[in-house]
Amino acid sequence: MHRASKDYKEQMKQEYRNRTYQIVSLGLINQDAQRSAYIKDKSPYTNYSDFSKLFNNVNDSFQYATLENNFTKVNGQQYFIPRTASQRYKNGLITSAMPVSSNVVIRIDFNTIDPLEIKGATIDFGENYPIDFKINGETGDTCIITNNDTGSFETDFIFEDTKYLIITVSKMRFTYNRVRIYSIQFGIGLAFNNNHIMSSKLNNYGSAISDSIYQSDFSVTINNRDMEFNVDNPASLINFLEENQDMTIYFGYELEDGTVEWIKTATLKVSAWESDDQTATIKAQDLLRELDDNYYKGQYYTNGITLYALAVLVLNDGAVEEKNRYIDPYLKKVTVRNPLPNVTHKEALQIIANAGRCVLSVNRDGQIQLKSSFIPDSSIISNGETSYSNVANTLNETVKQEYAEYTQNFTKVGSQQYFIPRNLQSSINTGYISSFVSDENGEFESNPVITRSLEASFKTYGIQLTFGGSLPSGFIVRTYLYDNIVESITITKDIDTSYILNYDFQEFDKISIEFVGTQEPFNRIHLNNFHFGDLTDYHITYNDMLSTPKANKLEKVKTLYISQNIYGKSSTLEQFVNEDVDVYLDDLERTFYFTSPVYNISIRLVDATSGGVSIIETGAYYVKCRFSGLTQTTKLRLVVEGYKYNITTLKLSKQLNNRGITKEWSNPLIDSQGHAADVLEWLGEYFTSDREYEISYRGEPAINITDIIYQENKYEDNMRVVVEESTLSNNGGALSGSLVTRKRVE
Repeated sequence: MHRASKDYKEQMKQEYRNRTYQIVSLGLINQDAQRSAYIKDKSPYTNYSDFSKLFNNVNDSFQYATLENNFTKVNGQQYFIPRTASQRYKNGLITSAMPVSSNVVIRIDFNTIDPLEIKGATIDFGENYPIDFKINGETGDTCIITNNDTGSFETDFIFEDTKYLIITVSKMRFTYNRVRIYSIQFGIGLAFNNNHIMSSKLNNYGSAISDSIYQSDFSVTINNRDMEFNVDNPASLINFLEENQDMTIYFGYELEDGTVEWIKTATLKVSAWESDDQTATIKAQDLLRELDDNYYKGQYYTNGITLYALAVLVLNDGAVEEKNRYIDPYLKKVTVRNPLPNVTHKEALQIIANAGRCVLSVNRDGQIQLKSSFIPDSSIISNGETSYSNVANTLNETVKQEYAEYTQNFTKVGSQQYFIPRNLQSSINTGYISSFVSDENGEFESNPVITRSLEASFKTYGIQLTFGGSLPSGFIVRTYLYDNIVESITITKDIDTSYILNYDFQEFDKISIEFVGTQEPFNRIHLNNFHFGDLTDYHITYNDMLSTPKANKLEKVKTLYISQNIYGKSSTLEQFVNEDVDVYLDDLERTFYFTSPVYNISIRLVDATSGGVSIIETGAYYVKCRFSGLTQTTKLRLVVEGYKYNITTLKLSKQLNNRGITKEWSNPLIDSQGHAADVLEWLGEYFTSDREYEISYRGEPAINITDIIYQENKYEDNMRVVVEESTLSNNGGALSGSLVTRKRVE
């Protein structure tokens, strides 16, 4: 799930929802700047200025006739200003002063915590635009414009690390005129909102086990009654569109306090567009679609290669920039030897993802993503515990026992505690017992800390801590990702024996708890259990659904088999190519492809009176060679020889149900029994289920493909499902959607 505020989560569950908004931007619009921009000082502007529509890309062409040079028109398109200020229609940012004897300064601030990088600006000044002006940011970067000749101004100047922009106007097209800004976009491009969008539809498809390739399709229909998108219109905005142009989709929900919480839903590439006199339709799709060329450079790695490094090779070969990809660092821990087969780049990534127990998808920022999709193993350590403590036991669910101690008010008279053995070694099932003892104020000279490390990153909703006979007075929970701190949460009240922290944690791979004191002085920390909470706090209920779910019964899998592929060498030399080749002086390189994995490739010419040939590159499925020593176009007989790998297949099995079909799974990269066992266990969790559901509901932009959520069911409480298909539709501001989910068997 995309992280959202508590207010958003609660109010999206109301019987009657508030208004939904949508923004579709094309180009390089900085939406953080767009949403947070505001005018701090409103005094330099007329009382018929609008300080909000300015940043929403809304310009309804409304103008008041004013006594300014060459401004008022007698054509019925302007209005007289009402005498009463409250009756005045507000449109655009209009300065009170005119740049005659002094410059006019407009300042726009951004209500963000961190400074922004803004790549360009698009400003609608109207018909009477400034000729000479400048724009500067916080660092002093200044864009100086002279002899401007358009009211629709664009610049690609980059304003770095700034929390405001200042526009200083020194000269207008016509003298004695106010500066007007009808809309401003922070970046270069187009943006459409509820005023433009008639309808839209976003379809996402994926697999929790990378059984299929992720796919995302989007279509938006825009009002074209003003002919802005007619192809034959020389000023048509449709001429701005290009294939593979970035498109970013946002949905917003109006909260009870009037603010709008925005959720970035997708970042895609423009794929097609069309228009008529009424509407214009723009379509977009995910970045993975571009990776249709074959990756044929797979090879056998005698010393092994990590799945992370293998993914980098495929993405580099597919010309995917680093900014457009995310590879889970967990894949650095998985090593393989076998070659990738000759398949498309996206299929190669799918194979890597499956071998690494990852999901292949495209995230909300448009990055191709290989992300771990399993509950990771974890280990736990402390900075000091007694000899009869066992911090590792806190991760299991067993009931813990306690030793009587000479700490204040800890020892109980009865059969609930045990005497500490003379050798001080525990003979009972204890949890974590700190070596540090608090002082008379319940404080520690050195705070006890436990640290839990995970083999891969993880998200959880909440944690549960079960304490023994001594309770802490407070503790600090810190999470980390790749050794960088993510969050820090301090708890100082309502701590009891079973403490549940309900909190939507961001992704982490390490979590530590620092105990700052004890409620009773002269005591240790006694922690019996440390468990993660639910994978989600999202429930889709019958109140969210527009109709009852359609349930589909899938084939039950009785036994699941997975193959382990072991490569061995052959003693048989084989000939793969024996043919005449026309070699041209301007084309001296050739590439030959093999259908089976090979090694020790050699290449030679037969009966050649001139020229030579040498290998440039070779892999398990190809060889690339270069001809030399030729002075003219020549026909040469070429022979390519080598050895085929002998592939031995071993199978591991896992029984999932008492009856059903036998399912076989093969991934060419899996070459060890341990690797096969890990993937088999992961696949088994998925194929144990035999239920799929089709749901029509009110729509939720925060849901991701492969999210695990709770789905209301008449016969099973708290049924968990994984989302494999999602549709989100906007029809005139009315949000709706559909899901295909698969039951998850724990």
